[in-house]
Amino acid sequence: MAMKRPYSAVYRALSAAALCVALMVWARATADLVRIPAVHAPWFGLVLLLAGLTIGLAGARLFPHPVYTGSCISCAGVSIAVGSASGLWLVSPIVALSCTALVLGQGRHNQRTPARVLPQAGTSPPTGMDRLRFYLFVLLPWLALYEVVLAIGIPPDAISGVSRFEQRLPVLEWTQIVYASTYFLTIFAPVFAKTRSDLRRYSMRALWTMLVAYPAFLLIPLIAPKRPFTPQTIPGHLLLWERTLDSPVAAFPSFHVIWAMLAAEVFARRWPRLKGLFYGWAILVAVSCVTTSQHSILDVLGGAATVALVARAPRIGTAARRAIGPAQVMSRGFYAGVAAFLGLWLAETMAGASAQTNTLVAGTWLIVAALSAGAPLARAVDSLRYPAPIYSMCWNGAITLILARLWLLAAPLHIIAGLYFILAGIGRFVEETRRNGPRPRPHRWISIASVLAGASITALARSAPAPAPHLAWTTLLPAVLLGAAVAIAARADFPKPNRRFARIPGVTAGDIFISE
Repeated sequence: MAMKRPYSAVYRALSAAALCVALMVWARATADLVRIPAVHAPWFGLVLLLAGLTIGLAGARLFPHPVYTGSCISCAGVSIAVGSASGLWLVSPIVALSCTALVLGQGRHNQRTPARVLPQAGTSPPTGMDRLRFYLFVLLPWLALYEVVLAIGIPPDAISGVSRFEQRLPVLEWTQIVYASTYFLTIFAPVFAKTRSDLRRYSMRALWTMLVAYPAFLLIPLIAPKRPFTPQTIPGHLLLWERTLDSPVAAFPSFHVIWAMLAAEVFARRWPRLKGLFYGWAILVAVSCVTTSQHSILDVLGGAATVALVARAPRIGTAARRAIGPAQVMSRGFYAGVAAFLGLWLAETMAGASAQTNTLVAGTWLIVAALSAGAPLARAVDSLRYPAPIYSMCWNGAITLILARLWLLAAPLHIIAGLYFILAGIGRFVEETRRNGPRPRPHRWISIASVLAGASITALARSAPAPAPHLAWTTLLPAVLLGAAVAIAARADFPKPNRRFARIPGVTAGDIFISE
């Protein structure tokens, strides 16, 4: 055993070095495809790199998965240090998603108990370490992701969420006091949390709202332009200074409303007799978002709806399982048919009038990219006909939204196709690992091959930008026919089960498009 340990260490070091070289080559090959501006800050990138290496080597007592965490931070640090847009906006997110897939897939089979991220539930007061974990694993990631959204900038197809009524409203400078109070109460809420359960609830709901809000920032191009004003008071100058640190993006849903509602609940549980005061303060914060022109009314409503969704998510999930569960056996063919119909119709809509092209290569990429956009939607709907994990359905739905957003931004077709293979492979890896265990299985290797194939497509291929989607009613007939055929095939059965092919378990609609 003593002789094997040095060879094992050398093998791991060489594997890590080979992976780093592969990621750098991938970033270099896709350098001209990422349109988001690069962030070039050598010293800050070096600090992130050193922080990532430190966490990876000596962060096991504080971080639950130090190697994965350190790898993600180091990858982003190198990209910022050298000013690589592709490394920061393409390679680093894929590395983070891949590490997350490894954690989620092997989490239930991992024999080693990792360090705890959030405090345990209990009636005892939170410890100092519990509060520190909130700042490290909730507030700091929130701030980092917020800065990432600001760095991406205003999308080219941005839409103002400010109504004409709001444009005529004056900027009330004194309400900046209420607006800025959100920062203080959000930061000090863990300090005043009464029990560990309260702090855990605060942390969990904050993380879930981040999971809802940040994809909305990137997928919904709503912005909140600020109304101009001339400051006359100290709060007015403070508001004007705060605007220099902010941007019209990252507005819908409003995180000011989200944090105010979450913090108000913590203080209300600490002092129940004053809960009306704290909830009233949260309402005033929502109003100040509009009176300071930092957010629109639509942003405020979106923030309140996000908190309500997260707070009632368990009840919604229970109701959904009760509604879908009894219908699975009776409607398997229906779900498969709807999945095939929606997948093909979305693919035809994305391809639009450019589907008939004179160039074979361009036409091939158009078809592959269009089918890539429709396949995850088909898989998400098709999952309703058999007991599938809810995270599988949600992940395929998220892939659909991501690819549709890239299509609307006229991204290159091969990028859309490559990202489908990457994201679908990551999701399938989690699903197969949690289902069959950490031992190597063919489906796991297929998932890994899908990720590698997607990365190769993005690096080596070249294609035209995605055309504008075109909704044509003539595309309905082929989609309806395919849906009907799949629905019949999924329910096909014969009375003599002993014959070969007598019983057909069903057709997976997602496999009609592109196999994962």
